[in-house]
Amino acid sequence: MDQDIFIISQRIKARRLEKGLKVTEIANRCGLSKSVISKIENNRTIPSLPVLLKISKALEIDPSEIVGGISVNDNVSFEVIRKENQKTLLKEEGKGFFYQNIINFGVQEGMVEATILTIEPNAKRNMVTTDGYEFIYVINGSMVQKMGDTEVELETGDSLYFNGRVPHVPRSQGNASVTLICLYFLQQS
Repeated sequence: MDQDIFIISQRIKARRLEKGLKVTEIANRCGLSKSVISKIENNRTIPSLPVLLKISKALEIDPSEIVGGISVNDNVSFEVIRKENQKTLLKEEGKGFFYQNIINFGVQEGMVEATILTIEPNAKRNMVTTDGYEFIYVINGSMVQKMGDTEVELETGDSLYFNGRVPHVPRSQGNASVTLICLYFLQQS
């Protein structure tokens, strides 16, 4: 699975943006919630084949535009991703959040995604949910991770593992950016 789910989610988002459509419009055309489409586009859930077909129909594109060129090679025992090949991600709408994809790989019944997230001071974003668990490690700076009604303060070197199904949002503390490694353990829906 490697980068496949990531590639699919980025293609869906790119086609939607190229067509000037809002997430709500695609959701309505698919008969799915805005939240499901957003989670798919932001690589926070793994879509099923019927859902991918609904999305391609809603985007008025051939499904091959979403899944074309993806190959299966389960014989590879490792994968090196060079810095110059890491991609910047556009995730949820928000100000001051910069995600850099490190790697994605499949595991039994799901996928793991690793990103580096830099959050600027005064960054703003709504709370989100993820279909799985998340692990964050603070590389540099201090932050607060809000999960539901709970807030946890984290400093350089601290880590946190939590259920991503609980609405959550990180924010930088003070006047400096915070940089963290985020691991998403996504489960197939």
